[in-house]
Amino acid sequence: MRSTPHGSEPVQPAVVEQRRLLTAEWLADRYVVEKMTAEEISELSGWSSQYVRDRLRDFGIPLRRPGTHARLRIKLDRETLTAWLQDGLSGREISDRSGYTTSGVYKLLRQFNLTVPGAALGDGGERAERLAGR
Repeated sequence: MRSTPHGSEPVQPAVVEQRRLLTAEWLADRYVVEKMTAEEISELSGWSSQYVRDRLRDFGIPLRRPGTHARLRIKLDRETLTAWLQDGLSGREISDRSGYTTSGVYKLLRQFNLTVPGAALGDGGERAERLAGR
């Protein structure tokens, strides 16, 4: 452990042994498959986000544009939608969580013959039920 120039708080040296080796396969799994950001990968691996982006480029993994992460859509299947509806999520909450538009969520609900439970008339429920095909 080192001390600062004036002998105040000790400074911990970086522990390189705790950093994860960034392989092409591991990075592709996190960045492409799990859709993690470089910042999230950096927290997980112990490397800086810039180092993570450099390795992504080195391995030929195309970088997403900044801000893209928030707009990525996950695949919504019947099972996922059913679970979220049982958890009490509204169409808007499913939209926010999944990256789909609200109308896209209701289109999937109609496709899977699902309805938003507790959608009361007067609070948008009438429109939700109409969009869900009821």
